[in-house]
Amino acid sequence: MEDQQQSLATTTLLPTPPNGVFFSKEESLEMKLVFRMKRPRSHFIGSKPGLGRLKTASTARKTKTPPPPKYFLGSKRVADVDNLAKFVLDSLNEVLYIDDCQIASLTAIKVYDDDEERECEGSTTVWIRGMDDEYIEKQLLLL
Repeated sequence: MEDQQQSLATTTLLPTPPNGVFFSKEESLEMKLVFRMKRPRSHFIGSKPGLGRLKTASTARKTKTPPPPKYFLGSKRVADVDNLAKFVLDSLNEVLYIDDCQIASLTAIKVYDDDEERECEGSTTVWIRGMDDEYIEKQLLLL
């Protein structure tokens, strides 16, 4: 557990808080998740992943194939977004917050990875913040 906390603190450049978590149990939290899914080989020129090999609209016209989608269209081989989110929520228990029941607002999206330098291998971004009463009231007005 301490190794996970130190790793998180190191990657985000934040010191590990004295109580071991970043948000106390009294805080309501908002979390946003972006799941960048690994692209299938068919999205690359010649079905070979690599820098500069992601098909574009112009390469698709030349090869008479549709360009790869930017947004994830779904697949029976890939986990549902709610299951991915649950995995992240459970993983961050006692690391960022005491328990995932503190998450009062959750947004999650799946997109295809467009980072060719990493060969579109996929990644996950977690954004989290505490919510005060004023912020919650403003959010309710937007609904």
